[in-house]
Amino acid sequence: MSKKKPEPIAEVLDKFMHAVAIALLLFSLKFATSAAMHFADGSLLNILDWTEIVLTGLAVIILIPAGFRFKLLKYKPEHRFFEPNGYVIDIFRRSFEKGFSITFLMLVILDVATKRHFTEIPTAFFIEIILVVMLGSFGIAFFLLSHRADTDLFDDGEGVEK
Repeated sequence: MSKKKPEPIAEVLDKFMHAVAIALLLFSLKFATSAAMHFADGSLLNILDWTEIVLTGLAVIILIPAGFRFKLLKYKPEHRFFEPNGYVIDIFRRSFEKGFSITFLMLVILDVATKRHFTEIPTAFFIEIILVVMLGSFGIAFFLLSHRADTDLFDDGEGVEK
C-alpha cells in the first residue's frame, strides 16, 4: 500500500480561493432568484423556489470541503500564507474594497432611483438586489484578483514589454 502524497499548500490555497469565488457567485445568483420571485407567480414561482434551494446547496457543497482543507493548512509549518500581510489576506482585502465600492455606488443609485420611481416594489426586493451586487462583485473581484496573483507568481518579467 502506498501512502497518499500530501497536497501541495499552493494547490490547496488555489482550490480554496476558487471555491470561495464560485460560492459567492452562487449565493449572488440565489439572491437574484429571490428578487425575481417578487414578480413571479404560479409554476415559475415554484421553479424559482427550487432554484434557490439548489443554488444554496451547491454553494455549501463547494465551500465545506475547501474550507476544511484550508483550515487544516494552519497546522502545517508553511502557514506563512496566514500572516496579516500574506497574499491570500491581501486578495481578500482588495476584493472586499472593490465589492464595498460597487455596493456603495449601487446604494447611491438606488437611493436616487427610489425617491420618485419604483415606490410600489417591496423593500425586500431592493435588499436582495443589493446582496446580489455585493456578493457578485466580491466574488468576481476575488476570482479575478486570485487569477492575477496566480499568474504574477510565475511571471519573472522576462520577455514582457512595458
